[in-house]
Amino acid sequence: MLRSILFGLVVASALSCAGLVLTAAPVAAQNEQFMQPSQGGRFGLGFVLGEPSGVNAKLWQGQTVALQGGLAWSFVDDGATSVYGDLIWHQFGLLDVSTGSLPVYLGAGVRTQFGHETRFGIRTVVGLDYIFAQAPFDVFLEVVPTFDMTPEAEVVLSAAVGFRYFFR
Repeated sequence: MLRSILFGLVVASALSCAGLVLTAAPVAAQNEQFMQPSQGGRFGLGFVLGEPSGVNAKLWQGQTVALQGGLAWSFVDDGATSVYGDLIWHQFGLLDVSTGSLPVYLGAGVRTQFGHETRFGIRTVVGLDYIFAQAPFDVFLEVVPTFDMTPEAEVVLSAAVGFRYFFR
């Protein structure tokens, strides 16, 4: 019963946040040029492989800021399901590549994991995001320390590699 209530609260919060982002996006689009995969749009959807593995989405909010989130499943923690969301900042120009771009990104967010126990934690994200010059794709690698606050305080480290297709 409690798990169902918590799940409902997480889903309602995620839908509310998505609604706020979608209503604010047209205003932001009028004010800035977006750094996004070539010939693609601001919204990308793809897969992330690691611990946990699943579906990942990214929505650019400006030249250097994006929201990312996902739904993933753990192979280590008895098939636990994770829902997460982050606000990330990209730093372009630190790493030089001959084509495309390779920004370093940092971010913070939240994660709820449903499994044997329901866990809620604060995520920090550090990653690299290769943005292709001539295709609407990106490939990323990230390391994510998470500070779980419930059911007990614990730091969990995860890492993943993923890719996304950016829709027009």
